[in-house]
Amino acid sequence: MLPEPSFTIGSFIFLIISAQGLFLAVLLAVYNRSNIIANRIMAIFVAAFSMILCYYVLFWTGYSCNFMWTKGWCSALPFLLGPLMYLYIIIIKNGELPTKYKKHFIPFAVHLTYMLPFIYWFTIGPEVIATSQQPLNLFLQHNIYRHLSFVITSFQVFNALQFLSLFIYSFLLLRLLYKQKKEKNGSKHQQMKYRWYVRNISFYVLFALCFSSYWITLWLGISLDGLDYLVSGMMSLCIYLIGYGAFRQPLSLFEQKNANTRKKLASADLILQTQKLTAYLETQKPWLDSELNLNKLSELLQMPLHELSFLINSTLHKNFSDLLHEYRIKEACRLLLEESYSDSKILSIAFDVGYSNKATFNAAFKNKMGVSPSAYKLVAKGDGMKGVLN
Repeated sequence: MLPEPSFTIGSFIFLIISAQGLFLAVLLAVYNRSNIIANRIMAIFVAAFSMILCYYVLFWTGYSCNFMWTKGWCSALPFLLGPLMYLYIIIIKNGELPTKYKKHFIPFAVHLTYMLPFIYWFTIGPEVIATSQQPLNLFLQHNIYRHLSFVITSFQVFNALQFLSLFIYSFLLLRLLYKQKKEKNGSKHQQMKYRWYVRNISFYVLFALCFSSYWITLWLGISLDGLDYLVSGMMSLCIYLIGYGAFRQPLSLFEQKNANTRKKLASADLILQTQKLTAYLETQKPWLDSELNLNKLSELLQMPLHELSFLINSTLHKNFSDLLHEYRIKEACRLLLEESYSDSKILSIAFDVGYSNKATFNAAFKNKMGVSPSAYKLVAKGDGMKGVLN
């Protein structure tokens, strides 16, 4: 018979905190100020932790025995927290996602895949036990306990890897903070920006320490009254302070700067700055660098990041990614018609124009030109597409 679930005042408070976190995640997901991608990544970050906290409540109250499927889905979520926080800070810093961001989610995908059989068992297990003709002890012995040693070891390994993941991303964020400190100048804006980085990265590192200490004490068999609530309360505070900071940060660090730019730059200045940008892109071809990002381009142009972002979005009416694709695809089209490149492979041309892989190049080319690079090359030899570039 399953234990009778029950709530305490403490568990009920954490249930409300979890619900508040999910509500905060929804607000972040629909928040259209500043960088929308960054807002949605933070929404997933807060939602993932809120679901973990919700499972803690189910465990404390005994409801996890009634809703056993929750044991499997939530166990992989800690692998999301480090990558999401790191990518959020990177987007705020550089204005875009790194090109190979998907690799950060491999541990989560591996853990979730491993958990799928357990999720299936947790979902149908209680019903199977109830309808089995075997005595309960024999049923459990044949179906679960004979694998128990391996299962416990595997869960411990995944927990240890989660601690490692949290601390690896803590190190990466602290290293980023150190670089930001070196770039900081004496301006009021830069000091405000640096303080924002310090505050949010510190909250994440504190969260990583709390999360790890909670499980380590369980492993060591240390049981203190109220430890669950204390550690979970600290983790909740850290995560939600980061989440609520997302509403204020993009507005204060980017939107306000863009508003100031619009006020300060006259029409003639905008034209000159835009001409400077386009001339540099056409003559120096910085987009040939596959690692080029908005921050690096602002350094090359010696132009403030917010000013460059404003020029691209408001005067060229593009985002940074579209701008790079435009120049790279135009150059690729030229190379596909070059006699010296007639024997070159498509991958070689993709690398030469600034792409780091063929798949991204093919997708961008087809989106821009309507056909694949190979098809373009064949048709263009018959002068069927030369007018497209003109």
